[in-house]
Amino acid sequence: MQDNFADGIGNISVSNGLVRIEYAAQRMPGKEGEPMRLELTQRLVMPLAGFLAGLSMQEQVRAQLIKDGTIKLPSAAAVPTEAEPASTSG
Repeated sequence: MQDNFADGIGNISVSNGLVRIEYAAQRMPGKEGEPMRLELTQRLVMPLAGFLAGLSMQEQVRAQLIKDGTIKLPSAAAVPTEAEPASTSG
């Protein structure tokens, strides 16, 4: 199995039943004084059903981390109830 590292997600799009997740990594600035920037490094493409199953697994892990006290949420008011919609096309 190969390990891949990403600092975050640059974009998620859905097209023709496939979900494309673009991963990004922080890169050093080109010039001194410039901020770090995220650069797209990889893309994961999967069927919508697989994406939804993976999302369910991530939500379960998140709930367990909160329950265990590993992560703490600032307050109920600060927690979004719905995620921002991903970009969609065709």
